[in-house]
Amino acid sequence: MEKQSYKIILLIFFIAFLSGCFWSSKTLGRPLIPGGDEELYDRIALNILKDGDFSRNVGGVTTEPQPLYPLFLAGIFSVFGHNWDAVRV
Repeated sequence: MEKQSYKIILLIFFIAFLSGCFWSSKTLGRPLIPGGDEELYDRIALNILKDGDFSRNVGGVTTEPQPLYPLFLAGIFSVFGHNWDAVRV
């Protein structure tokens, strides 16, 4: 690729990164919304880390949400601990 193409890709990445930082700053430090989807995904991700089960309750298995996002959360939680600010950034 040409040098011009790399500059354009880098500019798009930088703008996207700044946009993410701006919108994340609005939610950093806030608790989860009770009864929202965040709470369900949080419970499933913690059960993946604790028991290895894709479930919202200990000892059960659920198929309601798609598995990719709870697995992503479990990966983030395994690196940074149970920290929603790390997920939001």
